[in-house]
Amino acid sequence: MKNLIFIIILPFFFFSLIKAEDNIFEIKNNEVFLENSGDILELRNKSKQIAFKNAFRVLIEKILSQEDYNKINGSVSIDFESLVTDFKFQKEKISDINYFAIIDVNFDPKKIKLLFSKKNLQTNVFISETFLVIPIMRKFNTLYLWEKDNLWYEFLKNEYEEQGLLKLYFPKKNHKNKLMISANKILVKDIEKINQFLKFHKKRKAIIVFVDEVYNYQKKMFETKIKSFIYQNNEFSDLLITSEGNLNKESKKSQLDILAKTYLRDLQFWWKNKIDTSKNKPEENEVVSLNFATQNIKRSIQLENFLLKILGEQNMVLKEFSKDNVVYDINTDYSVEQINLALEPHDVRLIKNLSQKNYFDVIDEK
Repeated sequence: MKNLIFIIILPFFFFSLIKAEDNIFEIKNNEVFLENSGDILELRNKSKQIAFKNAFRVLIEKILSQEDYNKINGSVSIDFESLVTDFKFQKEKISDINYFAIIDVNFDPKKIKLLFSKKNLQTNVFISETFLVIPIMRKFNTLYLWEKDNLWYEFLKNEYEEQGLLKLYFPKKNHKNKLMISANKILVKDIEKINQFLKFHKKRKAIIVFVDEVYNYQKKMFETKIKSFIYQNNEFSDLLITSEGNLNKESKKSQLDILAKTYLRDLQFWWKNKIDTSKNKPEENEVVSLNFATQNIKRSIQLENFLLKILGEQNMVLKEFSKDNVVYDINTDYSVEQINLALEPHDVRLIKNLSQKNYFDVIDEK
């Protein structure tokens, strides 16, 4: 573990305890199918245990690296129920033969992090800045974006999981958005129009995903292509995800619904890989101290809370404070790049201080 000293220059105030992003630890719609044994209490208890185990697998797939996930997945030594804060049966259906239940499970963030800490596994619950989604569909040589017939938009929006680490925003399909920007303007990369559209929706980044589906009358097959980009800071970059390479380009029926499901799953993996790989990138200088100053007390408290969320209360030990300074001893394995990814949604960034060795300034960009 690296011992980091965070020097926070701000007026002294009482430190508030914060909660982690609880919705990340809430796994909804866990489906359980069982044979009806005739004992409803036994069925409910068994379905509950199955839901806990399945929900735990979904959770660790979100917050652990692939390597760490493989280490712990399938472990029989974990008491899943002890990690659950609460659960809810959303639906039950019982027949003479079968029993079916849908159960929502909410895990305790502190217990989850403690469990993984004991096993020397690092959780990553860094939530992304919200990306505005621009889903363009071309079908039978017609472009669709904000039109009601854009099925690609509907499939993507319906498959989007709000509890994921990657946050997406789908502008409404309405007349105002049609007037502001068209599919053609985006495909020709009209930066001015795209920036205006992002500004109107109060977003800074966009994911542009273009799907082209045609019907080959000779082969009697649908032919599908997909391409996606990230737009930020007036630049476009290819967004390479596995669903593009693994797509079955020819099929007997439209596969837009299946493609939407796999594409959104792969988007979540793309963000998680971005988090996971950042910690493995070598840096010229390790973080030794972190320094920020602000005259806005309310914003100062916000910045403190952001750091607590990233690093955890147990890893931030108050060392000393004075009229002008508060000093923490910090234990963390997070890289600067990781911390910046976590701070990004809050308009905060770490910048290397060139005048002081091993110093990083916290820049408030809000």
